Amino acid sequence: MIRLFKYHPKLTIAIIVLVIGLGASATLPVSIMEARNFVTAREMLTDGNWLLTTMNGEARYEKPPLPTMFSAISASIFGITSFAMRLPALLMVILLGIFCNKISFLLTKDYRLSLLGSIITVTSFYVLAIVIEAPWDIYAHTFMTISLYFGLVFIQSTDLRVAAILGVILFAAGAFLSKGPIPYYALLLPFLISLIINYGGDFIKKRILIFFLLMLLGLAFGSLWYLYVRLEDPFTIEAIASKETSNWSSYNVRPFYYYWSFFTQSGLWTIPALMSLLYPHLKNKVKHTKYYKFVWWWTILAVIFLSVIPEKKSRYLMPVLIPLSLTISNYIQYAIDHGKKLNRLEKLPIYLHFGLITILALVLPIAIWFINSELHIDNYWLIFTSVIVLAIGSVSALYLVKFNVKQLTLLSIVFLMAIASTAPLILKSEDTNIAKAKESFRNLNESDENIYGLPPLSPEFIWYYGKKLPALDTKNLSNKEVLIISEYRNDIEKDFISKTFNMKLLETFDFNQTTDSSSSTYKKRLKAALYKISLR
Repeated sequence: MIRLFKYHPKLTIAIIVLVIGLGASATLPVSIMEARNFVTAREMLTDGNWLLTTMNGEARYEKPPLPTMFSAISASIFGITSFAMRLPALLMVILLGIFCNKISFLLTKDYRLSLLGSIITVTSFYVLAIVIEAPWDIYAHTFMTISLYFGLVFIQSTDLRVAAILGVILFAAGAFLSKGPIPYYALLLPFLISLIINYGGDFIKKRILIFFLLMLLGLAFGSLWYLYVRLEDPFTIEAIASKETSNWSSYNVRPFYYYWSFFTQSGLWTIPALMSLLYPHLKNKVKHTKYYKFVWWWTILAVIFLSVIPEKKSRYLMPVLIPLSLTISNYIQYAIDHGKKLNRLEKLPIYLHFGLITILALVLPIAIWFINSELHIDNYWLIFTSVIVLAIGSVSALYLVKFNVKQLTLLSIVFLMAIASTAPLILKSEDTNIAKAKESFRNLNESDENIYGLPPLSPEFIWYYGKKLPALDTKNLSNKEVLIISEYRNDIEKDFISKTFNMKLLETFDFNQTTDSSSSTYKKRLKAALYKISLR
């Protein structure tokens, strides 16, 4: 079985990603960033706004349209649901893993190392989390990774390689049409500099220059959408561009060292990530020294480049996790190959890493039983998962005593797959607040009443409503009674309207997972109210 996975990396990567991601994609509530993207995709289908993209009927050019198009196409096939909208992003994670595998194998010709690097990539915490939090980022960095692979094929070849040239241009354009210049800055530039440092010969340098020019050609093709929008709606795009540009220096400003804990974003691989960055210690011990130096420099340069930008968010670190995962794979392979031959100091972080996973596997099922009363739990699935996880923990403890790093690595991946795939089944989503609020919103959508929104409205409301929610225009309000949906905390606007109109509260909707308003996870903006208003 292990041999099957080793020589069939595409199948292995696809199975791991789908097992981990399908359940969450089908059940998790829609986030604010997802709601914006999903509403835009829905209006592509309902209104035909494929190029001049909109959200709730208003221009939305902050994000390029390519990822939205993929979601819209998926929704046209599987229905306009959050699962259908998320599915293409999940497939992007599979592609990311496959092309990380290809890049690694192209440089090392090592099946095991390449597969290990790709598995670490697709099981890193923020690579998977970003599919839910901000799905459009995964498109940009996946397309750029594919473009980098074709670039390596072109650089290593002595002939023209037309397919590789087209691959570079096409996927570089796709990256730009997904996230603008970010993947060029955060992935391409560190990649090229590290390539020159570690593989730079006269022939390679000439090819790298041509590769860079091909990337610029891809950027030019990707810019055609921006040119089109500028010609069709110049005033709106200029206002949006000015706002987005100013955010880079004035919004979410963080100190230079904000990203220095970047290795923790790898989640399950945090301790190996930290150890893999000990360059002086590992550079002469790993099996593929030049490759290790290449991915190490790629990682560090990406962090430095991102640190220079004043605006910083945790999700912006996602492109760093790609070279970091490949760096980690060198350390894990070193630990597997040397095993018991490692000295005590080298064994310590390995014991700590797999020891923590083993303890978590043994304790987690018991802990969930203790807090069962506070959650909506499906006890049958909890029992099933508990048996599997406890078995994994028990076997891990056995291999920890034997210090079998290979088996411990496999078990840790299986542990993550078991938890991620069954967690949505254990937690009964149909009993949550969100399900009730969604049902009420669906009923409103199907009513014949004149319904408006009172800005500002959270994008989640517009997504759950199921169609555009026009903003209330008090100047043109007729004598007929109308209903408005407002954020429950929108006191200033409601106070203004109540002085002129009769205003009656009919119903409230709460899209929070919990009804406890004192909880740290409770967001007041996710509570809405329905009012009936009429002229006095």
